[in-house]
Amino acid sequence: MLVASINPPTIETLQEAQKWADALEFRLDLYPALDWETLRPHLRKPVIVKGNLPLSWTPDYLDVGLDKPPATRAKIIRSLHYPEGCDDLEAAYTLLTAEPADLYKLCVYTHSTVEDLKLALFRRDKLTCFGMGPYSLVSRLLAPWVYGVVDTGHALAPGQLSLQDMRTLYRYGEPLALYGLLGESVSHSIGHLYHNKGPSRYVKMAVPPYELREVIALCRALGFRGLSVTMPHKEAVIASVDYLHTAIGAVNTLHVTEQGVHGYNTDAAGALDSLEEKGPVQGKRMVVLGAGGAARAFISEALKRGADVWIYNRTLEKAARLAAHFHCRVGWPARPDSVINTTPVDWPDTFMPPGALIMDMARTPFAPRARARGWTVVPWEAMYNRQAELQREIWGI
Repeated sequence: MLVASINPPTIETLQEAQKWADALEFRLDLYPALDWETLRPHLRKPVIVKGNLPLSWTPDYLDVGLDKPPATRAKIIRSLHYPEGCDDLEAAYTLLTAEPADLYKLCVYTHSTVEDLKLALFRRDKLTCFGMGPYSLVSRLLAPWVYGVVDTGHALAPGQLSLQDMRTLYRYGEPLALYGLLGESVSHSIGHLYHNKGPSRYVKMAVPPYELREVIALCRALGFRGLSVTMPHKEAVIASVDYLHTAIGAVNTLHVTEQGVHGYNTDAAGALDSLEEKGPVQGKRMVVLGAGGAARAFISEALKRGADVWIYNRTLEKAARLAAHFHCRVGWPARPDSVINTTPVDWPDTFMPPGALIMDMARTPFAPRARARGWTVVPWEAMYNRQAELQREIWGI
């Protein structure tokens, strides 16, 4: 059930909310003097009132917090909020259910993706349980009933999504398979815009390195079918893979099956396929900027296709180790045919040699600046879309 928190309590807000929501919440603790005579003729969905009962009519539900409910025909919701977080969900649930009610609501500020996934796993009869804050997306989408707003500028809790996004982007309430993105910084990713289609629900999760293994284990427990992996986890994630299907040494795609976690890399083929739309790379002199997981993937595939690969990195020792592994060269060649950035570094214009094709796998200002100066640039979107298509083929969606 998707509940619209009506804020501000106007007819316009009410009418827009009812396009998306299954029920309506009115916060009488915030707006104690609502004009019910004006609003009631426009109510077309069940109503939850939080606070004191209206004097002239009975809503469908009354949220009493932990207070004793008045005598009423309304169904009772007991609710408990932890705006600073909660370390003991069982104790919170015991407190919440100490008195009988028709429904129970537990809201907890989550400080990490691990906390949010654990909250999503906390399921009890008649209970909805979800997070607040920037790490609350998964628990909100998996909650049996949850709250949204018409305009996130009027959100009544941190992390509240718009009703329209809940319905159209994430398709809340539909029985969809779960997929997601793991990365330390994921705000820039467009994965949720690409993958939220067909039978899949896709969420972005910010994960620091020390939480990676635990997040993957929790995702498996929640039934995730597949995960995209981005910086800086593409090499470290291999430790969580049961079946490795690439020799590159970097994984950007996990497929979760009954047998275990399968690891793949679609970055390499996605990047080279989009690069070769401008012409074959065989025999072409190519500079790869960076020596991390994305560089490793790209170099492996480029060498398979016959390119002459050079590695340039700010830490020359890392470049040398990678070059030794792949039997290619370190440094900057004369007249390179293409320059491929695999790092978050915005390289200066001196890294744009005349006539070279430019590709930026990390979406820095490097490529737009090269395009503005007249260089031919392989669009980042082309590379992303191709590798994402390959991910969906692996996931079978």
